[in-house]
This record gives sequence, C-alpha cells and structure tokens, in this order.
Amino acid sequence: MDHSAGQQDLTECSRDDFRMAMRKLIGGVALICTNSGNRPYGMTATAVCSVSADPPTLLVCLNRKGSTCSAVSESGAFSVNLLGPENVELASTFASAPADLQDRFSVGEWTMLKTGAPILQNSSASFDCEVVEELDSGSHRIFIGQVRAVSRSQDDKALGYFAGGFVIPAQLLQAPA
Repeated sequence: MDHSAGQQDLTECSRDDFRMAMRKLIGGVALICTNSGNRPYGMTATAVCSVSADPPTLLVCLNRKGSTCSAVSESGAFSVNLLGPENVELASTFASAPADLQDRFSVGEWTMLKTGAPILQNSSASFDCEVVEELDSGSHRIFIGQVRAVSRSQDDKALGYFAGGFVIPAQLLQAPA
C-alpha cells in the first residue's frame, strides 16, 4: 500500500503548519464562562468535547495565558453556551480583548443555574459544569467538568467556525438509518 498518495510535506510540524491544518476542522462555537471573585469571565471557544454521558461530562481547552482560564481554576465551575447564527456578534465580542472583561456581559441576557457560572439565555444549549479534573498540555489547560444542569432551546440552528471565520451550516445531513 502506498501511504504517500495525496500526502504533502511529511516533515516536521511547525506551529503555523498545525494552525493552518486545523483551520480545515469545522468546530462548534461556544462561550465558556465563569464567575470568580464576584466578576464574570468568558471567552469564545471551539475546543469543547463531550467525554461521557454517564455521568454527563464535558471537556474544554483554554489558553493558560487567558484570564478565563485562571478564573475557571479559581471558581471550580464553568458554563458552555453553544451559539446559533443570531449570536455572531456576541461570539466576536467574546473573542476580542476588551479593556474591561465585564463589558462582554453587557450584551445578551444572562442567568445562572447551579454553579453560578453565567448562562446565556438564548443559546442553543447551555451546560453548567463543576470542574472535576484539570490537566496542563502545552499552552492550554484542559478542564473536565461534570454537568450539573443543562438548558436547551427548541432551535436546531448552529454556529460554526471554519477557515478563520464563522459559518452557518445550511443543512444538517442525517446519517442513513
């Protein structure tokens, strides 16, 4: 079997090579939020994954240099708010670096469930998580959170991120039964 067919340069993987290749992966867009020291923190992320349904568990990967990462460590809780197409502006706001992080929360309607982490009321779905494990890997910290509460809308629209920009999936394909 010829493993070289269709392959390009198989030498070292630089940071830039890795980032450009990862732009080919479509990711769902979420706001990762927490409260620490009576202040809300949050950021836009695509590094979110389910770990287990029994018990319901998620993982998120946050850059250790970001303030949201240290705030999640301190609070021991985070929310994952899955965004739809109506939240493009909010996703951009949370992806930028404002002078005051609390300004991010002036847009949208926010509430809390069990852990005290901010929950976006018009998200497609929100997961309220308690941190059960933290792992450092490279520039990021992986938080594994047990889901303590969930809210979801009836809307099945999603916001994605692909090739450096937000995308709205036009059609969700169903797998054959």
